[in-house]
Amino acid sequence: SSPSLSRVVLLSVPALVITVAVVSSIALPLSSTIQRSVDRVNLILREKLTGLRVERAFGTEEYEEQRFDGANRDLTAVSIRMHRTMSVLMPALTLIMSFTQISLVWSGAVQIDAGNLLVGDMMAVIQYVMQIMMSLMMFTMIFVMAPRAVASARRLNDVLEAPEAIADPLSPAPDTGPRGTVEFRDVSLTYQGAEKPVLEGISFTARPGETTAIIGSTGSGKSTLVNLIPRFFD
Repeated sequence: SSPSLSRVVLLSVPALVITVAVVSSIALPLSSTIQRSVDRVNLILREKLTGLRVERAFGTEEYEEQRFDGANRDLTAVSIRMHRTMSVLMPALTLIMSFTQISLVWSGAVQIDAGNLLVGDMMAVIQYVMQIMMSLMMFTMIFVMAPRAVASARRLNDVLEAPEAIADPLSPAPDTGPRGTVEFRDVSLTYQGAEKPVLEGISFTARPGETTAIIGSTGSGKSTLVNLIPRFFD
C-alpha cells in the first residue's frame, strides 16, 4: 500500500541476493577443495599409522613428515581463503539489513507523518522484510556447506556400492557338524605375489567351552589364521 516502502524492499532484496551470489560463487569451489584436502590429510595420516614399521625400516620418516606437512599446509591455505571469504559475507549482509531497516523507518515515518500509513503497517513490513533476509542468510550457510556434504556422501556411496571381493558359492556344502565348532583341515594360504605360503597344512579343532591358543613369532601368520574364520580372506 506504500510505494516508498515497496521501492526500499525492491532495492534491498536484490542487493542481498547479489551479495550472496557473489560470495557463494567464490565459497562453493573452496568448500569442495577443503573436503578434498581433509581427505588427503586423513589418507596420509592413516598411511603413516599403518605403515609405521615400514617407514622406520626404510628410514623415510623425514620424507613422510614433509609429505604430511605439505598436505596440512594446503588444507590451511584453503581454509584461510574460505574463512576470509565467509568473513566478508556476514558484515555485508548485516550492513544491507541495517540500511534496509533505516530506509524503511525513514520512509515509513514520512508516510505516517502525512497520514498515509499506520505505525502497525510499517512495523509489519519491517518484520516481513527481516524474516525474508534472515531466511536468505540461513540458506546461504546451507548452500556453502552442501558441497562438503555431497563429497562425503559420494565417498560413503563408493564404499557401500563397492563389489564384494568374497562371494558365497552357488552350491554351499551343508553344515552337518556340531554348532559352535571351528575346524581347520589342512588349510594353506598364499598371498597374491608371494613366493611361498604364509600358512601351510594347518589343522586344528576349536570346540565350544575349550580354549584354543594360537602361538607364534611375529609374522608367523597368527592374524591371517584368525582372519580366515570370518572369511576376511577366502
